[in-house]
Amino acid sequence: MESFCNFFMLAGYYIFYFIIAKKIDYVISLLSTTGFLILFYVIVLIFRNFCFFSALYGELCARLLFLCPLCSKEKNNSAWCKECGVKFLENNFNNWTSGDQIIDNTIKDIQIKSNLPIDFVEWILYEQLEKGEKIGRGGFGDIYSAFWKQGPISMHGNEFKRTRGVKVALKRLMNNDIEKYKSELCMHINCCTNLNLYTTRTQFSTARSPILRCYGLTKDDEGYMIVMQLAKHAADKAQNIQKMQTTSSEFPHNNNLEFPDNTRPGSPDNTSLKSPDRQNCIENNTTSKSTTGQYRDPDQFDLTIP
Repeated sequence: MESFCNFFMLAGYYIFYFIIAKKIDYVISLLSTTGFLILFYVIVLIFRNFCFFSALYGELCARLLFLCPLCSKEKNNSAWCKECGVKFLENNFNNWTSGDQIIDNTIKDIQIKSNLPIDFVEWILYEQLEKGEKIGRGGFGDIYSAFWKQGPISMHGNEFKRTRGVKVALKRLMNNDIEKYKSELCMHINCCTNLNLYTTRTQFSTARSPILRCYGLTKDDEGYMIVMQLAKHAADKAQNIQKMQTTSSEFPHNNNLEFPDNTRPGSPDNTSLKSPDRQNCIENNTTSKSTTGQYRDPDQFDLTIP
């Protein structure tokens, strides 16, 4: 009798387990099917809205990239806010002096009118420069290589600071004629500003400036010197300008802008750009289609100027 009862209990267990197992398999199958449908629906939604979200994300990133973290206004480019940059430079006016009022006023005037991180100049203490060897002689004086230990001011996030030193060229003007310094400095800044405003609107927007940057002025025991970018390939800059002249109607054309033989592509002695027209710059910084062509590029060698 006891064996008979055990048999029925064992059979009952098997029947109960079989029913429960079937239910569990059914539930698992149902959940798997539902989960797959939900996942598929989510993928379809993502695919449907991909273009919309990508466009929205791209616009948001662009706005954030060109939004100044200091004033919350749109920056001139991704690396410089004109309003905050000019304010920073103005607040620093009392922290430097060249010892000459004409030079001080010229530098300050250029800084106030600056639009880009490369079209303003500074007064650079000579102690911050490691003077190298003489590398040439131009129409305005001797040219020396040097290393600027602090480097130029640039905008990084919500602050303005100097991040690294740069190689520069020191160009000494003959007879320390301050008015010639002023004319040379203003001439270069006008040319640089016009060309860089052009390059930001064209296919050359990602390229470097087609001319050399002027960092500012300094003074040693012998007199004042212009601190400029030390370029290695002046012919490349000449080629860039020539390309812009021939490929765009927006580029300022003027017959006064010439490229001597030693700056043409492939020339073994690539040293300078020149123009026979040495007009002084327009001091109010006006820009016109004929302005850029009136100025040569006073680069660090400048050896072809008689």
